[in-house]
Amino acid sequence: MILTLLNNKTLRVIISLIFILFMLVVLPLIQSLNPHAWPDTMLFYSSDRFYGLIESYGHEQRSLYIILRWTFDLVYPLVYGLYFLTWILYLSQKKTLLIYPLLGIGFDYIENILATVTVGMYPKELPFLVYLMQGFSLLKWLFLLISICILIFLVYRRFKHD
Repeated sequence: MILTLLNNKTLRVIISLIFILFMLVVLPLIQSLNPHAWPDTMLFYSSDRFYGLIESYGHEQRSLYIILRWTFDLVYPLVYGLYFLTWILYLSQKKTLLIYPLLGIGFDYIENILATVTVGMYPKELPFLVYLMQGFSLLKWLFLLISICILIFLVYRRFKHD
């Protein structure tokens, strides 16, 4: 049922338009809300660097960070995830390939939960949570990169055969 819905042409177009809107408008707007880097946009950082960044935010920016994890970051993984799911399914029909964007989405949500807990507990520092969050962030990016590579390969294969 869900796979049939995801393979619907109209839904694929709507999801693609939403994805483009998010990438061109919403994502830059969210990034502009903080003059500093958001921790989940950095791949490698020490616990000290993370807590230094969180301290530099001040109370209001930390609160904004948590609010964004439970608003924007609940929606955004669904936006990019549905984009990858619909296009991979359309171009391949191999349901096994759908695991990569699904894992990316799942690890993104785990990262957001850990970020919320870590920032919410500040000034108490739990460095192991920072490294755990970073590990899930790396896994998220790995599976999203794999999804991007799969999509590029499938598009290439489609145009090569047509």
